[in-house]
Amino acid sequence: MRYTFTYWILLIFIFCGCDKEQNAIRVSLEVKSVGFDTFYLERVGLASEETVLIDSVSKKRFRDTLIFTMPSIDHRLYEIRSSGSPMKVYFINDSSSVSIQADYFIRDFAVSGSRASHTLKQFNDSQKVISLGMAMLTRAIEKAVKERKPKEVLDSLNEKLARQYQELSERYRSFADTVSNPSLFLFVFDKVEFGKDYQGLKKFMERNASRFPDFEPMQAQKQMVFDFVSIMEADLEIGQSLPLLILERFEGGNFSLAPENKILLVDFWSTWQESSTAFLLAKKKARQTFSKDKLAMVSIALDNDVENWRNQVRGQGLDWPQLIDDKMWQGKAVLAFKLDSLPYNFLFSREGRLIKKGIHQDSVVFEIRKALTF
Repeated sequence: MRYTFTYWILLIFIFCGCDKEQNAIRVSLEVKSVGFDTFYLERVGLASEETVLIDSVSKKRFRDTLIFTMPSIDHRLYEIRSSGSPMKVYFINDSSSVSIQADYFIRDFAVSGSRASHTLKQFNDSQKVISLGMAMLTRAIEKAVKERKPKEVLDSLNEKLARQYQELSERYRSFADTVSNPSLFLFVFDKVEFGKDYQGLKKFMERNASRFPDFEPMQAQKQMVFDFVSIMEADLEIGQSLPLLILERFEGGNFSLAPENKILLVDFWSTWQESSTAFLLAKKKARQTFSKDKLAMVSIALDNDVENWRNQVRGQGLDWPQLIDDKMWQGKAVLAFKLDSLPYNFLFSREGRLIKKGIHQDSVVFEIRKALTF
């Protein structure tokens, strides 16, 4: 009798194990890269969530096929990252079998077996084309400034850059407003801009949250937006004190923003926004023009890709504090300074009082020189 009982217990375990294996989601990654790197499958944190490690596999050959497993379909956003490359592969877990072909030499990938993933990849690729065009225009503007081209030439280039930026922004909003997957909405939401139209942002979020009432991160994002709007409807006004802020710095550790008995320029930017590059020249010129005992400068990136931020800062040779808030528009930097667009800057007096904000790139040096005369 005891052996019969043991036999049935073993059968139950076997069948349960087989059933779990059959229900498991299989993600195949065909990878081409140098080195025997480890690849990590992570569920991307949305709204206030943290990113969660799901699985990891080590590559054994130059060309290899790696298999990841997940317990079930959840229509969530996932990423695969490598220990040897900054490239991230994104996909939606909406199919029992997802195949990914990733070439780390050209930093590109393709996804099959997942309709939502294909939609995301197509959209990101089209946005990349516009971003590349903006990068070319930015370089043309830099060249025109160095060659002292006529004002009409610079104005024309800046207008073209503004139009491309407008197109990029409108496409993000349209994509978020029409996708059928809430994870896709939240993935691009940080790049949707409403400027000072806070009520427009609130209505936009409320409308889309109602499309996905059972998706908890969407409802959490809605509440975060409502909280954000209630704070942002009160601007940081001229004469107000420098907000207290502690953020991660490029060299590691934290940096505390505080008055230093110097004129202080605080600027906000992002690696994903090409128009930030045009302001880089103005910041470099300001640093070259004014001594460090008179002017302090702090740059704050709103960026959720910390590694990409580090790579860009590393290649620019900047000698003033570089900070990052990877929570972007939901982060403490935005809430402290109440900014609603990028790039943007604030100029503070020696006593830590705001004296100018939103300075145009052509006027940065002029406004600093004017502040130093008082």
